[in-house]
Amino acid sequence: MSLLRSFSTGIAQVAGEAIQETKSQFFKVKLCRGFIGLPQEVRKRATTLGLTRKGQIRYVPVIPETMGAILKLKELIKLELVDEIKDDTKKTYPKGYQVINSYLEKPNASN
Repeated sequence: MSLLRSFSTGIAQVAGEAIQETKSQFFKVKLCRGFIGLPQEVRKRATTLGLTRKGQIRYVPVIPETMGAILKLKELIKLELVDEIKDDTKKTYPKGYQVINSYLEKPNASN
């Protein structure tokens, strides 16, 4: 029980530091464990933060409401303080093919 209490006070301390610092405006929350076998209330709490899948990352503002939800999910998530939101979701990958010629285009009638 003391380990759990020290962990929750550690998260509360990080949250308190975030409120005091004006630079850190967001929590980077990553869901590390799935919801299988957990109560429905835990799932609802996670969806309030926008977490629905394992490995999903969300940036939430540093406000008391989000800190309460984070404390309820402390065993399931990883938490970081960040200054700005990084948009890593728009990665572009090569198509894997290259269009050489299109048969749908009509040839020039000038020849």
